[in-house]
Amino acid sequence: METISKNQYTHNSFKEDKDWLSLCLLKLFPINTPRTFNFRCLKFYLACSIYVMVACFSSFNVNAQTSTQVATANTIKETTNTQTGTKGNWTNHSPENLKSKDISKVAKNSIGISYNLFNAERTNYLDFSNFQFNLPQNAVIDGVELSITRRLTGIGPISMKDHEVKLILNGSVSTKNKSDNSKYQQDVFSTKIYGGSNDLWGENLNCTNVNNSNFGVRISAISDNAAGISDKIPEIDQVQLTIYYSLSAMTIHLLSFEAEILSNQDRLLSWEIASEFNMNCYVLERLKDDNFVEISTTKAKNNTFKAESYSVIDNEFVTDSILYYRLGERNMDGELTYYPIISVVPPKGNLIDVFPNPTTDHFSIKYRNFNPEIQNEFILLDDKGVIVYSIELSETKEFIIENLKKGIYIGLFKKGNGNYRTIKMVKM
Repeated sequence: METISKNQYTHNSFKEDKDWLSLCLLKLFPINTPRTFNFRCLKFYLACSIYVMVACFSSFNVNAQTSTQVATANTIKETTNTQTGTKGNWTNHSPENLKSKDISKVAKNSIGISYNLFNAERTNYLDFSNFQFNLPQNAVIDGVELSITRRLTGIGPISMKDHEVKLILNGSVSTKNKSDNSKYQQDVFSTKIYGGSNDLWGENLNCTNVNNSNFGVRISAISDNAAGISDKIPEIDQVQLTIYYSLSAMTIHLLSFEAEILSNQDRLLSWEIASEFNMNCYVLERLKDDNFVEISTTKAKNNTFKAESYSVIDNEFVTDSILYYRLGERNMDGELTYYPIISVVPPKGNLIDVFPNPTTDHFSIKYRNFNPEIQNEFILLDDKGVIVYSIELSETKEFIIENLKKGIYIGLFKKGNGNYRTIKMVKM
């Protein structure tokens, strides 16, 4: 159970305090003064409630953010290059060797070892994937940056340059090649950068395909310059991807939150959300004994750009009193935020009067606009739970209880659907 304080009714969405209910609640709960919920005072403020009170339109802003995630591949695979002139195989190309800059752990290619190389002879491909990015669902990809730390060792007239630098999307290699014929430096490791913070490589990238374990990059090299015997070895020390992304500046709107009394006195609670993301579930609560208690949890659909509607039926018991409900939303991080409280007032007809109570020798039950499909049985229990009376009800019924011992009794009014409304009765 929880004690309701003013802090539970303040929300970033109510900056102007246009909601009259919020103003009333602020009067009930002064700033920084938690206290027990004042039910009588709240009933006074809500005395003019209509049959269904709809929560005022509310919203809160999610600020735009710009972020990056940097990762190295956890899977590196050599793929055969079937183009004419392919000679070089890669060795030492495990993920552990290429995660950091360490010249003692480099991937080496045999293309220039004791071969009579000609211009435009190629290495096999190195496919880097399983970067294990974890971008949020509302991430908008702004750019992709690839850094390759590499060098060329050995002797001979031949040089090497990048041949293919392509993204791998959903396991398929892109047709768009980012290679700009940049040459490997002789004997010195240098880092070549492809792409950047605003470069999408000509692709339609989103958080889904970037987070996929099959997302990655393909690299190969090609010989350049004059032919001749060469003992040249292209080496790669580290390959790293950086994803630039921003979180959309969005406004999440509660379009409506309503409560309605159905014909059988169940309550239909419904709400509509204009947009949602990173949402886990919605929690519906009812006021009970000065505290709100959870009555249902509804999984969020997380349709970011589409309005969604939800509804729950509360049929736990029948009451003649005003009922108060509040709606909370729990995000994927477990944080719970509440929307304004709403109330529902039972209709004037079909109410139950029990009188006199307390009593000495008899009591009567009287219905206004009696409907046998709603209440059709009355059961009276003593303080040990033993049934004293069980009888079908009519519009008005009198019970003689002068022979019952003094004490507390519980009256159960059975609904047509099997649920009960209870009332405490006292025999004096």
